[in-house]
Amino acid sequence: MRRVIVSAPARLHLGFVGLYGCSADRFGALGVAIKKPQTRVEATESSKTAVLGSMQMKVQQYVDTLIRKLTLSRPFEITVSETIPAHIGLGSGTQLALAVATACIKLNRFDLPLEKLSSLLGRGDRSGIGTATFDSGGFLVDCAPENSDSSRSVATRIEYPEKWRILLIFDDSFQGIHGISETSAFKALGGFSATLTQKLYDVLEKQVLPALQKQDIASFGEGITTIQNCVGDFFSSIQGGRFLSSEVADILEYAAINGAAGIGQSSWGPTGFAIMESESGALQLRKQLLGRSVAEGIRFEICQARNVGASITVEKSAMLPRKTMEK
Repeated sequence: MRRVIVSAPARLHLGFVGLYGCSADRFGALGVAIKKPQTRVEATESSKTAVLGSMQMKVQQYVDTLIRKLTLSRPFEITVSETIPAHIGLGSGTQLALAVATACIKLNRFDLPLEKLSSLLGRGDRSGIGTATFDSGGFLVDCAPENSDSSRSVATRIEYPEKWRILLIFDDSFQGIHGISETSAFKALGGFSATLTQKLYDVLEKQVLPALQKQDIASFGEGITTIQNCVGDFFSSIQGGRFLSSEVADILEYAAINGAAGIGQSSWGPTGFAIMESESGALQLRKQLLGRSVAEGIRFEICQARNVGASITVEKSAMLPRKTMEK
C-alpha cells in the first residue's frame, strides 16, 4: 500500500505591480511564503475513492476534475487534516487545490508540471504567487505566461532572511472579498494606469529587490509599504478604504510608528502584516498591541518566511490501515 502526504505553506500576497494587459506582462504580483498556517493532505490507496476530513465538498470537486481530465485509475482515500483558513488573504484555495492534486497524481504514479495542475484546477490565472509558493517558497515576483494555456510564472525568486519576522494581524469578525464579488471587483476597476504601473515597477526594481538581496530591512519595508499604499488606494472603492478592516488599519498605523519596517494587507485581507527585523522586536510589538484596547476578533501571530515549497512524502507499507480493512 502506498500513501502520499503533502503539506503546503500559506503565503502573503504583497500586492500587484502590474494589473491586466501590457501593464502585467513584465511583472504582475509579489508575495512571500510563510511557515504557518499550512494545509496537510493525505492520499492512501483504497478499494474505492473517497474524500474524508475537512473541506469535503471542495476537495471532491478537485478529485472529480482530476479523475475526469487525467483518467486516474487507482482508487484512493484522500483526507484533509489541516487547512489554511479560507478567505482571509493567505492563499488557502490554491494550496488546497495543489496539495490535493499532487497527492492524487503521486499516488497514481502520474506526472504533470505544477503549472499545468494549477491551470487544470482553475488556479493561477490572475497571480502565480500561490503556485510558486507551493513549488519553491521564498520571496516571489510573477510575470505573464509564455502562452495563454499556462498560469502565470515566476520572474524572480529571492531567499527571505531567516532572522526577519512577520507579525500577522487577524480580524476574525469577517472574511475578505472572494468568489463572484472578487471577479466583479477586478472587472469594475480595470487595470492600472501607465503612471501607476511605472511607479510600482520603479519601487520594486530599484528599492524592494535590491534591499532584499542586501538584507536591508529598512529600505525593503519602506518599499513594500509604498506598494501596499498605492495598491490599497487603487482598491479603496471596493474595500471601503486602503485596508479592508478598519481595526487592522488602525493597528498597522500604530505598528508603522512603533518598530515595524513595513506594513500592509495580504491580498483582499482582512489579514494585515508588519515586517519586523527580529523575533524580539516582533514579541515587543505584539506585547504593546495586546496592551492596547483592541476589538473582539483581533489576534496576533508571529511567523517566519519559508524558503522551501510544499513537503511531499511517499510512504509504502505492507499493512492496510484499519479503516480500509474494515470496509
